[in-house]
Amino acid sequence: MQTLDYVKNIIFHKKKHTSKNIEDLKTYNPFMVNRWVSMFDGESANIINQTSNKINYFNNDKEMQYKMLLNVVPKKKSKMIDYIKKQIEETIE
Repeated sequence: MQTLDYVKNIIFHKKKHTSKNIEDLKTYNPFMVNRWVSMFDGESANIINQTSNKINYFNNDKEMQYKMLLNVVPKKKSKMIDYIKKQIEETIE
């Protein structure tokens, strides 16, 4: 699985974590999953801020953090997640 597959499962599908998928957690990056989930909408950003970002011990255990997000983040209707980019200001010379 890739990072966006984890994000889609956390936000849209809500399929329970199986022992077969535990081996795939080598590719699981908690920082990137938190980032993508928080970009979905304001409610998800607030949930990430109140849970994963303030309680840092979830970042040490990937499986625990993944299961927590599956249970805490409410299921949403499918839509495209817009990646937020830094805006570059133009300089006038």
